[in-house]
Amino acid sequence: GYCGSFIIEDEESPIGITIDDTKPDGSFPAIMGFILTRKAVKLAHLSKEERKKKICEAYAKVTGMEEALHPVHYEEKNWSTEQYSGGCYTVYFPPGVMYSYGRVIRQPVDRIYFAGTETATQWSGYMEGAVQAGERAAREILHRMGRISKNEIWMPEPESK
Repeated sequence: GYCGSFIIEDEESPIGITIDDTKPDGSFPAIMGFILTRKAVKLAHLSKEERKKKICEAYAKVTGMEEALHPVHYEEKNWSTEQYSGGCYTVYFPPGVMYSYGRVIRQPVDRIYFAGTETATQWSGYMEGAVQAGERAAREILHRMGRISKNEIWMPEPESK
């Protein structure tokens, strides 16, 4: 079988990155593909059905499976139409930016604390990172209120089960 996660480096393919989005118990098998930057701009003028056709053709070519031409269900999300995210589910920094400035974007300004996924030290850009950042910011606030000590702000994350 296939793992469901792959990278397509074909410039003609609308999809670049695909991840397995199947539920942990194996029910509801799904893959989620990302159309990035210039490819998204290139496909924006097409209808949803035209994009679906191109995407399915790319998956059929990569997997060698004609079944990919006829998905059971298809959803798409255009992040650039989202008011608050402005085009992407996360920010993309050039190499070295987080190493150089990561601490700065996590620093509170007066009573404003930053807890977005981009401020996470692990899994930045993902839900896990958002949770880590939220918990860290909450502990920073608790420290400022005098409820916990400074060395309790950066707690190790528990192992996943």
